[in-house]
Parts: sequence; structure tokens; C-alpha cells
Amino acid sequence: MIKKIQKYLLLNQPILWNIRIVPMAFVLIAMHLIFFGIGYISTNSQFQKSYYYGYSPANDLGLLYFVCILVGILLLIGWLVYYNRNNGFKTFYPRKTHQLYMEWLLILVITSGIAFLPFTLTQGYLTKWKSTASLAEVKSALDLLDMAKVLMPDENESYYNYKAEYNNPIPMPDGLALDPESLNLSLYQTQYSQKSGLEIKGYIGPSLLFYDYEYYDYYYSYEKQDSVSAAKIKKQELVKTWLKEERSDSIYSIIKGFEKLKRKHKLSSDLTPEKWFIRIYRPPFYPVTGDNYFIRYVNNEYEDYKTSITDDEPYSENSVQSTAPKVEHEYNINISYNYDYGYTDYTPRLPYNELRSGYVQILKCYEDNGDMEALSLICVCVALMASAFIFSFRATGGRSWLIALVSAGILIFIVILTGVGIRESIGYSNEEIVLMFMSAFWVMLFAALWVRIVVKVKGNEHKGKSPVYTNIFMWLLPCIVPLLFLIYACYLEYTKVKYAEIEIEGKDITCMFWANLVFTILAMWLISAIIRRWKSLPEE
Repeated sequence: MIKKIQKYLLLNQPILWNIRIVPMAFVLIAMHLIFFGIGYISTNSQFQKSYYYGYSPANDLGLLYFVCILVGILLLIGWLVYYNRNNGFKTFYPRKTHQLYMEWLLILVITSGIAFLPFTLTQGYLTKWKSTASLAEVKSALDLLDMAKVLMPDENESYYNYKAEYNNPIPMPDGLALDPESLNLSLYQTQYSQKSGLEIKGYIGPSLLFYDYEYYDYYYSYEKQDSVSAAKIKKQELVKTWLKEERSDSIYSIIKGFEKLKRKHKLSSDLTPEKWFIRIYRPPFYPVTGDNYFIRYVNNEYEDYKTSITDDEPYSENSVQSTAPKVEHEYNINISYNYDYGYTDYTPRLPYNELRSGYVQILKCYEDNGDMEALSLICVCVALMASAFIFSFRATGGRSWLIALVSAGILIFIVILTGVGIRESIGYSNEEIVLMFMSAFWVMLFAALWVRIVVKVKGNEHKGKSPVYTNIFMWLLPCIVPLLFLIYACYLEYTKVKYAEIEIEGKDITCMFWANLVFTILAMWLISAIIRRWKSLPEE
């Protein structure tokens, strides 16, 4: 079928035939499907890490990115071998500007298809994570985990300490008589009077009711901290309200929900929901002591931890008690708890960190598009530069192209060396001036080359050495907008124009690169018209 299509294009659309657009389309579609599948299959979404902070697809796909880039380079070389077998520029130039422009656009399409292979690989990675849970399920699970954390006191007891400026002592219930001589009085608010002696007014020791959430969450960006913290505090206060009102079934429903998430992702622990509830449900004071700590992770890479509840155990709603287990009343009023702090061999483990970090990772795949946008911009820039290099090679020939490449390398070396010399002479505090100088040089060079080519075309002069600087001119075209933007950013930084609220942000850089794509596509029409006329100039 491909041969028949190519034969038809040879007779009717020679440009499409020569550029091998149809075979390359089939090859690129197949390669994108393959790399999408590789990204999907190779992604481990089993919630096996206790944190994903700073985690990106590159951590899982690092070697695959190298393979992807290598395959892209091989595809490009293979395509260029066939594409350069027939070059109409060697014997004639296109009759119309739009033919030349269309050829460049087709080159850009093919280079974009090759450059976006890493993007497709990453999409497979993100799709695998998204297939684990829907966005609604992720948000619901994170809400549940934020509430469950209140019920998991650990060795970092500071979050459960009484703070006089924020908390009130937990009042003593009516009818509860305590012997001061048998208590650790530092855990209670006391009052002494000559008439009644030492009187216990309330409990101020570590308690679930004094839980104070960590306000900064490293999983989220700085801009989201306020809204995220407000939502968590609201859920935290709801759990504390249920504890105060002794709504045992509501508290137990949180524990059951955690158990369901744990079983869903085949994580283990050595604590049943019933035992967990009994460990923490101690009204009215809900003390946090050495005997009801939890370890909030299970999968530890430094130790081989074996659990008494296996991953293979089937789970059903009926396998967990539907209502909160009853706790003996004497257990609730016996306030002489064990206050030997620290983990012991009997401290139970719960996969809280694994669950929360896993769901936050999924949430990032749904909502955090910064990495993908940056990757797409990199792919676009690579495709633009590759199309400029290929197009200039077709227009000027291999010998001129190589001479231009060496000349451009020498120019880059000279500009960098000059910039370093200027920096050393004026000091490190004026680095912006050096960057402005280096960027301005390339912009002025582009303008000078443009004027020189136009003068040659208008004057109908012979080509001379113009094929060399015509290559450099076309290579600079996709760089002009970023260079002008860099000059502007350096100017703002050097002059400190912050009183006018003019600052460069990430979204400004993103818009600049997309604007550069539009500018390059539009400018290439004019470049194609000039190159068409330049090609008709006599050699000598």
C-alpha cells in the first residue's frame, strides 16, 4: 500500500514523495505507540515508596529517555538518507515560494514527530498512574488520609502537645475522682486551696484533641499552601469534634476507610482496625503515650519487615467489624498510662506514608502540568532547530553547510571568551551586562546577515561566500525571540525595575517560547521568498 501511495505522489505531488511523508508517518505513529506502551508498562504504580517529594518521571524512566533519544537520532539519520537522495536545489529552485515554504513545514512536522518521542514516553508514565484512581477517588482518599493521620500518634509528639495560647485544658468529667499522688501532675492543670487542697482541673498532657497539623506540606507548591492547609485544618477539627463528642462509629469509619485503601493497594500492616481503634479511643482525654504510638510506614528499604497480615488475605466489607468495638469503661478512666516514650519492638506499623505519597503522586499527574509543558517546549525547540539545520542544508549544499557549522562554532567560542573577559574586568556583580552583550551580538549578526542577503538579491550579485552566512542566518531565526527576551530580562534585573511590578515569571517564559514558534512559522514564509530568489543568483 505504501508503494502505491508513493508512486501516486511521485506523479502528482513530487515534494510529498521526496520527503517520504507517508512512510515516515507510519513509522512515527508506530514508534509513538511503542514508546507509550513502554512508558506505561515500565511504570511502577504499586505505592512502594514512602515519599515521592521531588519525584519526576525521570527517576523511573531515566535510562528509557536515553534509549528514546537514541532511537530518535537513528530515525532522523535514516530519514535524511532517503530524503537527500533527490535534491531539486542542485539543479533548479522551486517555481513558487509556497512550495519551498511547504517543504520546510513538512520538515518541521517530521522533526517534531521525532523530537516528541520522549513526550509520548512520559505520557505513558502519567497514564499508568492515572489508571490507578480517578481524580475524584484521589481527592477522597487524601481527605480520608488527612483525617486518619490525627489517629496515628508517633514519636514526633510535638503535634499533640498542649499549647496554652491555642488550647484549653480538657475538663475533668463529672464523677471522675483521681488521686493526685498516683498521677504525673505535669500532665494536668492543678489548683491548690487551703480548703480543698490540691485539685485537678483538667488534662494538659499530649492528646489527640490537641493535634496541630503540619501547616507546610512539601508535596504541594508554595502557591497552594494556604488553600491546602485550610482544607486540612477543617478536616482535622472535624475529627477532634467527633472525639470530643465520643462518636465512636464515626472515628471507626475513618479506620475502616484506611483499611480499605490499604487492601486496595495490597499493602500490609500488623494491626487490625479493631486493635487500632482500641489503642487510640480512650475518652475523655485521648492521651498520646508511649504505648499507643504508630510507625507510619511499612516498606523500609533498610530492614526486612515481616507483617502478620499478608497481602494475599481477601478483603470484603464484612471482614471488618461494621461498628466500633466496645471498650471497657475501666480502661477509659484509668489515667495512669505508660509514659515511656519511644518506639519499641511492639510498635505497630501502618502504611500511611506509602498511601499518601502514592495518591499525591497521582494527583500531580492530574493537576501538575509544569513538567509536561516544559518537556513539550524542549521538544518544540529541538524540532525548530533541527528543521532550520535540515532546510539550510537543502538550500545551500553540504560543503557550505559544514563551513558554516565550523564558523558558527568559532564565533560561539570567541563570544564566550569575550564575555568571560568582560565579566572578569567589570566584576561578578554585573553579570547581566555580559549576558546582554552576548545576546545582542547574535541579534545584530542576524540583522546584518539579513541586510547582506537582501542587498545581494536586490543587486543581483553573484553568490560568492553567501551560502556560508545564509546557513548561519537561517540557524539564528528560531533563536531571535528568546535572545530578545533574554536581553529584556537582563535589563530588568540590572536596573531593578521592581517598583513598576515588572518581573519575569515562569508563565512569561512559557508564553515567549510559544510566541517564538508562531514567529518562526510566520517568518519562514518571508525567508522562503528570499531564499528562492537568492538561489537564482549566479555562482560567480
